[in-house]
Amino acid sequence: MKKGNRKQLFLIGALVGVIVAMLIFSTSMTARINKVPEPTAVSDGSEGPIHFTGEVETLSGEVIESGIREMGELITAEYYYTHAEDFENVKTLWSIKVPMTKTKLVYTVEGDIKAGIDFTKVTVLVDDDAKKITITLPKSMVLAAEIDHDSFHVVNEKEGWFNDLSAEDVNKTFAHVKEMEEEKAIENGLLTRADENAVRIITSFVKSSYDLKDYSVEVTE
Repeated sequence: MKKGNRKQLFLIGALVGVIVAMLIFSTSMTARINKVPEPTAVSDGSEGPIHFTGEVETLSGEVIESGIREMGELITAEYYYTHAEDFENVKTLWSIKVPMTKTKLVYTVEGDIKAGIDFTKVTVLVDDDAKKITITLPKSMVLAAEIDHDSFHVVNEKEGWFNDLSAEDVNKTFAHVKEMEEEKAIENGLLTRADENAVRIITSFVKSSYDLKDYSVEVTE
């Protein structure tokens, strides 16, 4: 699959995930908030606006926190790669390499590293005096390292005497590829991007899912 198509699929998937989370949050919030008396319309006899009386729902940190935690682990950034691997294996006898037994495999393969946030560890504080909601997120982490086996392409292969290349050998190189590419992804800022995207997602989620009135929202890590 082309990288551009993968990126589009990731963005679509992330959008669907946020929409689903918003629906879950809305359902959870409705179930957790006690009913308040219906407001009563009051008019002073003028043609001005009608004012409503009755209890006003207070923002609850527990309700917002519970809604966010419903998201669970959410992928907020991905790193795509194409890796070229050069694998060699030589038979040994008493720690001495046996001539003519070297097996060599050169191949390319594509994959991706997914990073995100465990939203079950989020905390929310509501300061009614300061009219401020503070949401603290955990640091992002690598959630998955995957290889697209369909992209596996052999560039060069040579088997030595009595040293055939096995599926186990190839799988070991895949594990090595994942480890190397995960390190590269982190060095290239994958976790930083995941943190930044998580802040944007949660800020947008809370503002669009709750009547914040004049409360400000601050999302920190």
